[in-house]
Amino acid sequence: MVRSQVIPLILVFGIVITSFTVLIILNNQDNNEKLTKHDFLFQNGVNITWCGGVGFKFKTEDLTIFIDPVNISLNQIEPADIIIVTHHHSDHLSIEDMTKIAFPSITEFFYPEFCNVYFEEFNSSFTKHDVLPYENFIIKGIELDFVPSYTITSTTHMKDFNLVGVNINFGDLRIFHPGDTENIPELQSIVTDIALVPIYNMDYGVGIVDYLKTSSELDYVIPMHYNDIEDAKEFIKEIDTPYLILSPQ
Repeated sequence: MVRSQVIPLILVFGIVITSFTVLIILNNQDNNEKLTKHDFLFQNGVNITWCGGVGFKFKTEDLTIFIDPVNISLNQIEPADIIIVTHHHSDHLSIEDMTKIAFPSITEFFYPEFCNVYFEEFNSSFTKHDVLPYENFIIKGIELDFVPSYTITSTTHMKDFNLVGVNINFGDLRIFHPGDTENIPELQSIVTDIALVPIYNMDYGVGIVDYLKTSSELDYVIPMHYNDIEDAKEFIKEIDTPYLILSPQ
């Protein structure tokens, strides 16, 4: 009688162990998948591609939007409806790259007033908007909300420059690109779903997430502005938020 009870217990224990092992494998597969994606298609049909650095491409059925396109690869090149530049530094603004994706009568540019001189390269056949923080635009049903972007501990992105981040509202999905910023108080009032977070300084990156969570229930955090994938892996350990790690295409 005792022996007959032991066998089922061993079987049950074996099933529990096996199930636990499967769960670990599945979780590892899920994590590996997150670390190798070039792009991600959200349920509402918005596709996001990381171009490397701080550059991103967003595609909907009607629009192609680039933010800070620098060193874009051949397979990322296509006509842009909207190009957004957050500030003037060379890892965010590249005339050479923009000329590959900007087309007269199609492309609209949005950039801080501080960058005006750079956009003289593009003639009047392009629509150009020099924007300030808190300005708002609606293009084909997509809302662009520009917000302050600056650093407190460095003079390279001073508040007086009126550099910008942007919260893009696709209707049922909002994606926030903060530009080069630190964890500044203005972030606490931003409501968004997806946060693209610069982690060139890990502490600032974690602080940005914490500040955004004041007003936002973030669906995903996507790290950017780093050189080594190990930095991204370390960053996600520091945040209690769902994440995606994209690899450049």
